[in-house]
Amino acid sequence: MSARFLISDMLRAIRDRSVLLTKSDYMVRDYLHPADFYRLVQALLSAPLTNDAVDCYTLAPVDKSQLLTALHEAFGLRYEVTQAAVSINATGSKAHYYSRNRRAAQFAYQPQLTSLEGVLMEMRAALDMSGGVA
Repeated sequence: MSARFLISDMLRAIRDRSVLLTKSDYMVRDYLHPADFYRLVQALLSAPLTNDAVDCYTLAPVDKSQLLTALHEAFGLRYEVTQAAVSINATGSKAHYYSRNRRAAQFAYQPQLTSLEGVLMEMRAALDMSGGVA
């Protein structure tokens, strides 16, 4: 919760009823819900033994503006878009940071959730546990 990632910053802003300051940069991410991660692991464990690489993915990634709007509507997230740097990005800015590799489907992995659906579900759970806005 104390890490400086967009999602944790959003959650803290909702929980603390504070205003999230975020840059105006465009970004798209694919946030995997634990249930889909479990589905992926189960699919791989059930498949014949092989040495291969797969990437995690959801039904659809989400961009920052969609995420901000959805969290505002669902939880009352207050946010302010700014041009100034809000945080330090140690690895540099990446507008699109998700995989298009769908090799896991060959192992019978089928995600059930989009990034947005997964984030909304986990935000609800985290806020319920922290006594935040529900």
